[in-house]
Amino acid sequence: MEKLALFGGKKAIDTTPEYKWPIITPSDKDYLLKMIEENEISYNFKSEEIDRLEMNFKKYLKMPYCLALNSGTSALYTAFIAIGISEGDEVIVPSYTFPATVIPLIHMGAKIIFADSENNTPLISIEDVKKKVSKETKLILVTHMDGFPVQVNLIRAWLKEHEYNALILEDCAQAIGAEVDGVKVGSLGDLAIFSFQQKKLLTGGEGGLLIIKNKEYYERAILLSYLQKRSFEEISDGRLQQYCYTGLGFNFRIHPLAAGMVNQQFSKMDNYADKRRQNMRMFEESFNSIPEVKLIGRIHENTLPSYFSFKFLYVDEAVDITKYVEALNAEGVPIVVSTTKPLHLEPIFSNFNSNKFSMDFLNKKLTSQFADPLIYCETYSKKVLRLPAYYDLTKEQVIEFANAFRKVGKNKNSLK
Repeated sequence: MEKLALFGGKKAIDTTPEYKWPIITPSDKDYLLKMIEENEISYNFKSEEIDRLEMNFKKYLKMPYCLALNSGTSALYTAFIAIGISEGDEVIVPSYTFPATVIPLIHMGAKIIFADSENNTPLISIEDVKKKVSKETKLILVTHMDGFPVQVNLIRAWLKEHEYNALILEDCAQAIGAEVDGVKVGSLGDLAIFSFQQKKLLTGGEGGLLIIKNKEYYERAILLSYLQKRSFEEISDGRLQQYCYTGLGFNFRIHPLAAGMVNQQFSKMDNYADKRRQNMRMFEESFNSIPEVKLIGRIHENTLPSYFSFKFLYVDEAVDITKYVEALNAEGVPIVVSTTKPLHLEPIFSNFNSNKFSMDFLNKKLTSQFADPLIYCETYSKKVLRLPAYYDLTKEQVIEFANAFRKVGKNKNSLK
């Protein structure tokens, strides 16, 4: 057998494909330079670019209200306050999600109830959600993790059947362009957020978006995140108009240059997503006989993922996962163990007891309080591997990746 590169053998991949994102063209640069030359660097001076961004998404998602903000985290924070989450309110959240999905809730003093994942997936378990919903549940938060859509329609139907009034908020930060039954994520729940951070399929470097169906929630969100100008122009509710001058506390609006960068890529977004799906099909063809890993291509047949990255489950128990990854890295495969961890195990939640956050919280000694196990997300987090979501891989490059996996698999006894 060919000697592993980890032990001095020849690498399986001579030149590892470069992962570079986003794709910024000369016309993109010219467009942003023109914005600077025209002094479009503040919403309060010129709002056209931000207006254009919001209109793009309202048409794309067929949703009535949209607010462009400076990050997905700000969009979450604004959404939680706008719908009235306050101390003691029950909110069901996925444990397997990015921390920013949940952390803003501690500032409201919400009663955070963690739900497990489906077996061998990064998605919240609908069955576990059903077990944990009560008449007191105010919000169910779902994350379309890694670009794989949650079947929000099933949750909505079940809530309606059992006469529960909980709202549903979709965290679409990693999933723009994904679909359930042909319907885009972001339009399945009552509210949704997107992120335009650099790693995202559609990016402005930084930035976020809040999607809302309810007009009052939308006007509250304006008071929370845009100061004066927009409040005076758009708020029609007489109870809310008295706060137009002061606002309700924050300045979360997006920078026009970030909005301009997103707008420049907007027409290319579907092509970007299709290219990732094309790459996934090549991976599926080339990795169908590698027993050590299982490629996660599609979780539910009625869904269309958009692939935030390419994910593999490591299913071989004979060799430690870190040693396996080390061997692949040596062969030229830029794969890593996913860094996402179940939040219910994190120390911050051992001390959080539905009291609003203050800095005194940091003075408390962290305890090793036992967390109720959520077996599926804990297990998944320990065996999931991540490869960058390349835009322009060739068939030959995918085959090289597969051959590197096969080489390590054939030599796995040397890794024990």
